[in-house]
Amino acid sequence: MIRLIVLGKVLARVKKNNKYGFINKQGQAVVPLQYDYVYYFREGLASVKKNDKYGFINKQGKVVIPLQYDFAWKFSDGLAKVIKGDNRGYINKQGKVVVPIQYRHIQDFYEDMALVEKGRMDKGTIKYGFINKQGKEVIPVQYYVAQHFQEGVARVSKGNKWKFINKQGEEVFSVQYNFVNNFSEGLAYAVIGSINNGKRGFINKQGEVVIPLNYDSVRDFKEGLASVEKDDRYGFINKQGSVVIPIQYNSSWDFSEGLAGVQKDWKFGFINKQGEVVIPFQYDRVNNFSNGLAKVKQADKWGYINKQGKAIIQIEYDYVGDFSEDLVLVERNREWGFFNKKGEVVIPLQYDSVRDFSEGLAWVKKDDKWFYINKQGEIVSDE
Repeated sequence: MIRLIVLGKVLARVKKNNKYGFINKQGQAVVPLQYDYVYYFREGLASVKKNDKYGFINKQGKVVIPLQYDFAWKFSDGLAKVIKGDNRGYINKQGKVVVPIQYRHIQDFYEDMALVEKGRMDKGTIKYGFINKQGKEVIPVQYYVAQHFQEGVARVSKGNKWKFINKQGEEVFSVQYNFVNNFSEGLAYAVIGSINNGKRGFINKQGEVVIPLNYDSVRDFKEGLASVEKDDRYGFINKQGSVVIPIQYNSSWDFSEGLAGVQKDWKFGFINKQGEVVIPFQYDRVNNFSNGLAKVKQADKWGYINKQGKAIIQIEYDYVGDFSEDLVLVERNREWGFFNKKGEVVIPLQYDSVRDFSEGLAWVKKDDKWFYINKQGEIVSDE
């Protein structure tokens, strides 16, 4: 029996008699079912496993990087992380080792820099440094603790004190606080006192306090404003520290697409950056706006609204997902289907279970059978 597993890049991953391969949108086998496991395609290549070794195939099923690794991750920006023995490194799409396979751990790249780890946990010799995408160790392995780069700086520590460094490894400033978060829009929040109950404010990239540490909680700056809390009430400040939206709400979300969800008298609505209520307080839960729509909950039912507060997908469903390829899965009375961003039913609620669309296909279940459908609701491949 063939079991359709997940969606890959253009191709679908399938399983039969505990062997894996890929089929195309017409249901034709493109990669024979001969592997112990296959991962989905990314950047034209897929990691495959056979006899406990991993390598990569292309979409024609040809092995382009031999199965020689103990594990291999998907490609991202032309590089894939691999394991040999206890060590990790990176290879390119030609199979050439770009980052030497010598590190105990390597994080993903952030701002073209990746955090690397050497040493042994049992001997207490673990230390961290940074490499670039050419595989050069541009900041030597020397720190006891380190975080990835964000907005050009990274937090590191050689002992009890934290400091921020730039991409040349130079110290930007030392941290004098119990905690400093990553930077967002040029500012980072800092905590004085205990992490849980201390006071919070914001510092700049010179380590200077630009917003005093006198708030009970804060969130990162988004679209120029940050949510702050004082005495169990929430409002918003700008980067000069001025309160631009009064601290009066039960809770608040970040600004997204010019609006922020806030709660008053235990109901949610949306305000603009002038603090004006643009969507009344009537919802039990809300999500941030994305592409002009926000998911909301009312009377235990879910739907989507636009920025004028109009229900685009009526608030009458037991579950609504997030949009994927301009379609969203919805469920009512244990029947699933799909809507578009205009609120139109694209695929009627008729399935027992569904997964999001990816590369034009969705994995769905009906009458105990799983199969793929396209965006017209047509069966592409079944058991």
